[in-house]
Formats: sequence, structure tokens, C-alpha cells
Amino acid sequence: MIMKPALLLFFAGLLAGCVTHEKMTFVGGNKADGIVKLAYGYRVYEKPVVDLAAGRQMALDKCNSWGYAEVSQTGKNIPECIRQSKIACNITYVTVEYQCSGKK
Repeated sequence: MIMKPALLLFFAGLLAGCVTHEKMTFVGGNKADGIVKLAYGYRVYEKPVVDLAAGRQMALDKCNSWGYAEVSQTGKNIPECIRQSKIACNITYVTVEYQCSGKK
């Protein structure tokens, strides 16, 4: 009966989910308002680990190209289910907003 513990470990691993490293990408914004939107996505059994420092740098680079000197995260992380099954959201897409400030 060695198979029972192995099966339990296998299913426990499935339930715990897989850690995935997600990179944010630029998805839009508004130069006049100084809003930069970045996003990443993940599947139902994944636990995303997002490089927030790289995301902030990407937002800062966009702000700089628009003539702003600084950037801060607005605190708005907007999750959206883009593929729903009967029991769970299969794919979640998260938009992260940043605010540019300080004209150069």
C-alpha cells in the first residue's frame, strides 16, 4: 500500500498550485492624466509571483518618456476573469495602475 501516500502527495501538490513567475506588460494608459497600465495573467492552479520592482521600472520608463519624473502605484490592482468554468475562474487577468507625477 505504498501507492496511497504517493497519491496523497500528488493530489496535495495539485491543490497547492504551482508557483509561476509572471512578467507585467504594458497594456495602455493616458499620457495627459499620467496613468500607466500594466498587466499579467495566470491560470486557476497557478500562484503568480510578480516582479513588482521590474513593473515599477517599466512604468517609470513610460512616465519618463511622457515627460514625468516619478511614478507610484495607485493601489488599484484590477482582477478580471477572462475564462470561467462551472466551478472556478480558469484564467485571471490582473491590471495594475501606476500614476506618473512631477513634470520634468
